[in-house]
Amino acid sequence: MIKDKYFLPYQAVWILDDSHLKIVEKGRQIGLSYADSYDSVRKAAQKNGKDVWVMSRDEVQAKQYILYCKRWAKVLNYAAEDLGEQVISMENGKVIAAQVLRFASVASIYALSSNPDAIVGKTGHVKLDEFAIHKDQRALFTYAKPVIQWGGTLSIISTHRGVGTVFNQLIGDIRERGNKMGWSLHTIPIQRAVDDGLVEKINASTGKSETREQ
Repeated sequence: MIKDKYFLPYQAVWILDDSHLKIVEKGRQIGLSYADSYDSVRKAAQKNGKDVWVMSRDEVQAKQYILYCKRWAKVLNYAAEDLGEQVISMENGKVIAAQVLRFASVASIYALSSNPDAIVGKTGHVKLDEFAIHKDQRALFTYAKPVIQWGGTLSIISTHRGVGTVFNQLIGDIRERGNKMGWSLHTIPIQRAVDDGLVEKINASTGKSETREQ
């Protein structure tokens, strides 16, 4: 199976979780956005697929996410057209640039830098990447929920950035206040990623020979 060939166990667990709401607190540089882009391609490219809105921390990361998606589209043999940078109209009359990858299903993956207004009035799936460092987390989260009203999913991926973030509040609601929203929580510290084979994956890709202890 593709998950065995391309993904480490913690990445596969994230991909295979089809929960309506899922959230991951993770260590840095463990390949979660890379794995999540595979999930986005599946969601957009399949028959009756829905648009996927990926809110990245900046334009550079938005472009990188689309590059990941293009790779998975090729691996999975999905016809995809890279539309490059497109202008997205917002309900307030302003526009914002987004990187767009369109599939034969007619659904697209839109990757854009953080702007809560950009997803107002949209439908589909939402991915909030590195959520804890977005400038206006509360508005972004508030506007994301209606987007998934008609069968979409909301995924939040982030490292921690202090106790005052909305991301940390959501984790606290899950752990300490009954998880009333019903989140599927994934916790992947660097130690777990290393135990699952991250170091060997990095060495194979870069030619390094670091040990797990290093």
